Amino acid sequence: MTLASTTSNEMARPPTLDRADLVGLALVAAAVLWTFVAATSGGDPWPTVGMFVLVALVYTFGRMVTPAVPFLVPALVVAVAVVLGVLSLAGALPEGADAAPLGYVNARSAFYVEAAAAAVMLAVLLRGRGAKIAWLGAAVVLAFVPLFSRAEAASFVVVLLLLPAAAIALEGRRLAVSVGLSALLFMATLAATSLVAAAPESTPSRVVAEVVGKRRVALWNDGLDLMLHEPLTGVGPGRFAAEAATAQTDRDARWAHHGFLQQGAETGLIGLAILATLFLWGFWRVALAGPSGMAVMGAFALTGLGILACSDYVFHFPLVTGATAGLIGAAVGSTGSHPRARPSGWGAGRTEVKLDGGLRSSPLQAFFQWRAKRRLSVSGQHPATHNLRGRRTITVEGNG
Repeated sequence: MTLASTTSNEMARPPTLDRADLVGLALVAAAVLWTFVAATSGGDPWPTVGMFVLVALVYTFGRMVTPAVPFLVPALVVAVAVVLGVLSLAGALPEGADAAPLGYVNARSAFYVEAAAAAVMLAVLLRGRGAKIAWLGAAVVLAFVPLFSRAEAASFVVVLLLLPAAAIALEGRRLAVSVGLSALLFMATLAATSLVAAAPESTPSRVVAEVVGKRRVALWNDGLDLMLHEPLTGVGPGRFAAEAATAQTDRDARWAHHGFLQQGAETGLIGLAILATLFLWGFWRVALAGPSGMAVMGAFALTGLGILACSDYVFHFPLVTGATAGLIGAAVGSTGSHPRARPSGWGAGRTEVKLDGGLRSSPLQAFFQWRAKRRLSVSGQHPATHNLRGRRTITVEGNG
């Protein structure tokens, strides 16, 4: 006697990239191609190209390995943070903006923001109460690094964003809303800092300058001016330091301290648009993965990177961008989602169940019977079918 039972869309199969993933990889390919086009006006395209390629590779790695080993990518990020912390305490890491890895304090703080998000992901994945508490404690320790380092932007992200994101991820409520708000917060930050750059002498800009520094706002303005002066291809990859007025008078101001405006200055409006669209794709891809604590923390990791990139040159540090890409891949891969097989919306499955329940107790019972028979006719070729109450039945095949 043979027992045959199947589960719809839950059969074990090797993870694959779907159409939504391919859209992201296409955006990366467009960014790489446009970087080479922008380099025709001068500059070195390879550092920028390397950043985009790294992001694509690490995202793909996280997306593919997470269905089999869900905790691997977050654990790797936390492990790297621990190693860097030990080396830093031992005085084995050089300090300074040019020191690697993460000798620049703001870049190091940005990485620890991502590591704290990774620790919360591990708390979401594990079921034991003790394990959850332990990893939440690790997240708190990692989050204190930006606070002790006096990294203002990273501290802002930790205090105002990490705590609510972690609470929502663990509580399991308002998941979809939190992902959408993360995207809106990123776009609002990008728009606000761009407006400050456009009007550095306005009253709001002077207030911002008192918080982030007048030189930083001047660098933002330089980046915007260069982009508007060369809107098509920019001044060339890596040439901000040679073209920006502020950078020529201060060697420590070789970067715009705004990753998006520097991308626009060096690769033009098209380069900026592709980079911003790639961020928006990240939010969209996490949303497609379905409501989960992992999705919330993936959206937080992307929001944190976007906000910090609007106030410093964190894009120049592969550990920061790579960690973020890996966590997004882990957030997507943890659901094993295939968007084409999912309902059209996050609440579509629950809505369908409520609809069936209402039909069973309404005068439309005849319609419900027709609908159930239609389902049976569609699934009749599978061993596992559903009865009129929506419950699974198991077909037993045998000779007696």
